[in-house]
Amino acid sequence: MGTELCDKSTEPSDNDLMVSYAYGNEQAFSTLFERYSSKLGSFLRYRLSQKQTHLTEEIYQKTWLKVHSARKSFDPTHRFSTWFYTIALNTLRDEVGSSYEKSVREEIDPNRSSEESNSEDRLLVKERFHQVEALLRFLSESQRTALLLADWEELESKEIAEVMKISDASARQLVSRARREIRKLYDQALVTEGARTEEKKR
Repeated sequence: MGTELCDKSTEPSDNDLMVSYAYGNEQAFSTLFERYSSKLGSFLRYRLSQKQTHLTEEIYQKTWLKVHSARKSFDPTHRFSTWFYTIALNTLRDEVGSSYEKSVREEIDPNRSSEESNSEDRLLVKERFHQVEALLRFLSESQRTALLLADWEELESKEIAEVMKISDASARQLVSRARREIRKLYDQALVTEGARTEEKKR
């Protein structure tokens, strides 16, 4: 008989693992840690400025400690990822102060209807993330957070709204603006690179 391939559909969901951990299953936590450890580290690094990078490890550790402390309050009717990133973002806010809330207020136009970005802008971030990640630092804090949650963690707008404590419409507005800004910066970078290449040929 040939070796059977692992069927990922039989793997426990994040929610199942968290519920199991709440009842004392340490292995369930180990699996969750493996799934989200590198994601959390990257999320925090992208969110923090260069002057704040020294806080990454501290916020990382505190987030996991809070997950442990709040394990029995987890509501399995909500996605684990939404709950997890809410804890991570709240921990980050506690460490970096009130500048984040100010950034969100300044970004959102309450009189403007929700926006939808086009499919090309969406695919640019999702499929070429390694090429555009350096451009994230040019986004505002709120745009960067919304974009990472949408295109990197694949949260829906209502889940992003829950994590960021804003309305669904505001979440869509932030994601759309962030995608358009990344597209503009990416196109500008291509033009600049093209000009440099032509200059070298002369």
